[in-house]
Amino acid sequence: MIDRLRYAPASFWRCVMVCGVALCALYSVMAHARDLDGRYSNSPYKTWFDSQQNGQGTSCCHEGDAHRYDGRYTLNSDGTVTVILDGKPHALPDYMLIKGPNPTGSAIWWYRVWSDGSRSDYCFAPGTLS
Repeated sequence: MIDRLRYAPASFWRCVMVCGVALCALYSVMAHARDLDGRYSNSPYKTWFDSQQNGQGTSCCHEGDAHRYDGRYTLNSDGTVTVILDGKPHALPDYMLIKGPNPTGSAIWWYRVWSDGSRSDYCFAPGTLS
């Protein structure tokens, strides 16, 4: 097997190199905060957003995009949160609930929608008016 790789055609090695560079570029974009164009760098809440972590220690802003949530939500007695997504109840586990003050006044929901349409939820901060 090693001899086959050693004598692989140059086109194979070019493909390996291009794929490696592409994966490195993708990883570096994913590893940084999601404010890719810097539009929120002057926000008075930037420090608060950057410091938020869910109960599992995952950074909310480094993993997902923060969205203002103006819909109805319920803080359940077991610590979970139920939000309305596409007209249906959508449960968020208790570890996603951000405890402590939310200076924005609005509920904030951190999630990411992937290219295949699936979504990943990361955090939810209730609004101060809840």
